[in-house]
Amino acid sequence: MLGSYAYRSTQPEHVVHTVMLEGAGTDDPEILDGTGAGLSVSRDAAGVYTISWNENPGRFRGWHVGLGADDPSDLEGYTVVRDGYDDLELEFRVYNAEGTLADLAADQYLDIEVKFATSAVSGA
Repeated sequence: MLGSYAYRSTQPEHVVHTVMLEGAGTDDPEILDGTGAGLSVSRDAAGVYTISWNENPGRFRGWHVGLGADDPSDLEGYTVVRDGYDDLELEFRVYNAEGTLADLAADQYLDIEVKFATSAVSGA
């Protein structure tokens, strides 16, 4: 087993929520591998998805997202863009190489880390 270390950050009480998704076409994506505790993910329209938290995870501090696929060339030129975090929800959109909203198909993946600070930060 690999060693693990305490997470260090410039934000006090920094928390990272990890969710790995597999596309399902016009259905809600599947949350994979025991990730996504305390949240759900819905497909709202073509290429439009929302992550919803069951309770307040803290002050939103950003996200990181990675695309993957069983055939990586299927996602060449794809882009994922988030909206603002509001009312326990974070909407994001998936665009294909032509700049058109696109659903994630089976065997296409998103690996997402959403960051929160759980205590007040002066000046933030």
